[in-house]
Amino acid sequence: GESFKTHEDGTATFSSSATKKHGGFLSWGGHQEKVGTTFNINADGAIKSFDLKIEIIEKGTSKGSFFSNFIKRIDEALGLNLGGLDGYPEDKHDRTVTVSSKFLKEDIIRLRELHPTELRAALKDSPCSESEVTDFLLKLRMAPDAERRAEAISSFVNEQGMEGLGALRMILDK
Repeated sequence: GESFKTHEDGTATFSSSATKKHGGFLSWGGHQEKVGTTFNINADGAIKSFDLKIEIIEKGTSKGSFFSNFIKRIDEALGLNLGGLDGYPEDKHDRTVTVSSKFLKEDIIRLRELHPTELRAALKDSPCSESEVTDFLLKLRMAPDAERRAEAISSFVNEQGMEGLGALRMILDK
């Protein structure tokens, strides 16, 4: 879903959300990923900042599933090392992991000005497809205004999820 709200002072807010379900119904042990973005647009039509929030949710997750669907995936996507699960209980539990990140106007400018030759090195350790990122950056460069730029970024992270967030973090060295 998407919404665009203009405010009396000339600023605007663009919000987007998407949910992906994997492995059946959540109540039966599947998992889902929720992506939400909120863009704050200045009165001059520039994106001031945007917040990105990703939640990964799994019901009745085992220790092994928690490691592969949460820890390992987050490590690979974001270039982290969260460690192992020593001492973690074997019992099945419901799990939710939330990852939030904030990007500023300067970050969007950097994304729009990124030279294609810089991309390969920036995404060296990313599981996100270089061609998907290249397509996204082209759409972002071609977007004529803040609303279209917000739509381009939201579309990319909604489609790519945690790996898309990781790609943005790696490109921007955050």
